[in-house]
Amino acid sequence: MNVCKVDTPKTIIHIGPPKTGTTTVQEKVLANLSSICFLGKPWWNPDVPYDKCVGLHRAIDSVTKADLSSYDEVAAKQALADWLAHAPNAQRQPDGTFLPRVLSEERLCFTDNVGFDEIARRLAVLFPSAEIVYVKRDPVSGLRSFYRWLYARAWVDSSFSGWLEKMISQPTNDWQDVAIRCFDWHLIENAYGAHFSTVRSAEFAQLHQDSSQFLQHLFRLNPAELAELQGEADQPLNVSQNRAISELHRAAKKSIRLWNKLPFHKIDEKPEYLGDTPMWKTLEAPLRGISWGNKKLSISQADKEKIIRYYAPRNSVQPANHAGKADRPATQPDR
Repeated sequence: MNVCKVDTPKTIIHIGPPKTGTTTVQEKVLANLSSICFLGKPWWNPDVPYDKCVGLHRAIDSVTKADLSSYDEVAAKQALADWLAHAPNAQRQPDGTFLPRVLSEERLCFTDNVGFDEIARRLAVLFPSAEIVYVKRDPVSGLRSFYRWLYARAWVDSSFSGWLEKMISQPTNDWQDVAIRCFDWHLIENAYGAHFSTVRSAEFAQLHQDSSQFLQHLFRLNPAELAELQGEADQPLNVSQNRAISELHRAAKKSIRLWNKLPFHKIDEKPEYLGDTPMWKTLEAPLRGISWGNKKLSISQADKEKIIRYYAPRNSVQPANHAGKADRPATQPDR
């Protein structure tokens, strides 16, 4: 069945970053594999008591959401122990090894409350022998996709150029601005490499070129079961859309927020695109071919060059995968 004992299977921690196929991999692949244990979220662990799943999910959230004065390390460790005590045994492979348990959480790349190094330190206390994996995406397309996601949610109103300039020239710890650090591979490698012996990455482009190889490289999954899901990752979720669809989403989000200010029953505002639901897929279908107003969401050549210049001094140096603690680089502070 699933993974479980603390001292047998290893844990693979997938840290995102945003707009690198995280939602697609979670929903289309990891959630459909019975051979692994997917940590934390209740709907992926039907054999574990709901309250134990919620407890662990909140503990993982606190790793990035709690600041230095409010993070409760003891409570987080207890939540993990409670979850493990109820989780099924690990599935043993023919060679005698155990399949891993997997923690996949995009928020582990969000540095709005604490920096990468502190996030990595907290995770290392909870999962001292874990492997860290993440997906690299070209920062130009990654930032553009992240901006469109924010625009469709009505969190930003400026053009891409304005948003980019603000992030680069006036960086803040607001969660809408942390994207600039999410694509800094050298920063990620340094921070996580200082606390974990293995930091492994895959290229975003490979997800749609050869999804099986991509997933096998990242998660060391059961090849036979993975073959049954061939093509699932080719159906991306939570993707950026054109201007017309983005405006439809913005209107819906703003309407929900306005309604929730009234003294009536509140409507849950999900963080995902509304278009991932069947009703919204139907509503937006006529808008998919419309190119109206796309210039507002476009990226200029000057923007591209600005992004390339920003990351060039750091991401041009490719750190090797960390095979042991002796290979760990010194950490550097978040920008």
